[in-house]
Amino acid sequence: MKNIKLLILLILSTFNLISQEIKATYIINQKSKSPAPIHILHLRDNNKYEVIDFITNNNISVITGMSDTGTYTIKDKILFKTITFTSDKKKKFTLNKITYTIHKEGLYEKPIDPLLKKPCKASLTLDTNYQKTIPYQQNKKNLEIKKEWTKKFFLTNIKKYSPSYLNVITEYYCGPGCYKQMTGVGNETVDWNEDTSYTTLINDYSTMTHETTHHNNRYLNYDWNKNLWSQIVLVEPGIEITYDETPTFHSELFISIIPKEAPQKIFRYKLYVSKGAFPSANLSGIYGLMNEFSAYRNGTRVAIEATNTAIKLNDKEKIKIFQTQAISEYFAYYEFRLFIAWYLEYGQKYKPDIYKKIIENTNLRIAFTLLDDGYKNDITELEKIIKKYPIWSYDIFEKENVEYLKTILINHEKTLTKFRIEGVTKQNYKEKLK
Repeated sequence: MKNIKLLILLILSTFNLISQEIKATYIINQKSKSPAPIHILHLRDNNKYEVIDFITNNNISVITGMSDTGTYTIKDKILFKTITFTSDKKKKFTLNKITYTIHKEGLYEKPIDPLLKKPCKASLTLDTNYQKTIPYQQNKKNLEIKKEWTKKFFLTNIKKYSPSYLNVITEYYCGPGCYKQMTGVGNETVDWNEDTSYTTLINDYSTMTHETTHHNNRYLNYDWNKNLWSQIVLVEPGIEITYDETPTFHSELFISIIPKEAPQKIFRYKLYVSKGAFPSANLSGIYGLMNEFSAYRNGTRVAIEATNTAIKLNDKEKIKIFQTQAISEYFAYYEFRLFIAWYLEYGQKYKPDIYKKIIENTNLRIAFTLLDDGYKNDITELEKIIKKYPIWSYDIFEKENVEYLKTILINHEKTLTKFRIEGVTKQNYKEKLK
């Protein structure tokens, strides 16, 4: 009993220490009524800040990630105080203005805003549910050393095997420790186990590029009036498309129009578009689907490029390693084309106003056209490699996943063709952007 009391005391003491570090907590206001992540701003005693993302369900707040970190400076003016943020990231994820006016109720864009009764951009809150944070690793120094070594490992191998991706990986790197890892049991994920062995890291080559692509597919400006972002999506190294988001609905809604057996037949359905799924492919609708389409395309492409390099080097071990990774990613092409088609068809039938805005988004459609063509060409390249270097896993994926997807897609090609921009190519797409 004494040991239990001591344990409880230690836990409470640790919690109090964490709480004391937080000087003030703000809810960053958003106009969205959908159950999107709530962004919480923590100001810490050491002049550092962090933006923690929460999902609230049944009055329980759960941390889903950290979207921004950096430092802040508070200055005294004659009648008010200001706070200036310096983000650790190159692009501000949550706040599109660097300096705000501090008021007892929250943070405002201008000193006069409280007098004009304009809404604040971040509201002060005393809710302890939002004082949770993501704990630092106890052995942080050792973890950071491993992360840095891992980054060097990937940059070295990218430079050797997939040089076209070197700039992307250097600029937006997201490797082990930046993302959670699949356990292989359903859709469960776990934190990085800090395994830096060669075999483990080289087999994460494609996944690292996939996650780095998500970092590359960054948000730019936020329109407070529309409560919408503008976003960049990577087609391939050297080609990025910027588009403004439009209103969306959750992808999970299209389950009402799809074949009954589809959720069990489609490998990535549950993870990305099932009811209650957290990924942006569900929560952000068509724009989340495009983000994943881009990530899977580049995860496939980097592995194919690496395979071709290994073939030139006559490195049979690497041929198999990279070829296997390309095979694990390529059939997402069929899955996300189908998800996008279902999304558009559901929108056209049940959400016509939202559908209309999507169809009017020329840059979004150009991005889809280029990704669609590029991904299809990647698969053609992969098929050529498979003929020369047969591998059993390809036949299994074709039989267990691709055959069904191709059969279903036949009935949705008209929808996807209509969504494409006719005549757009890698050579002329800039002329058609708006």
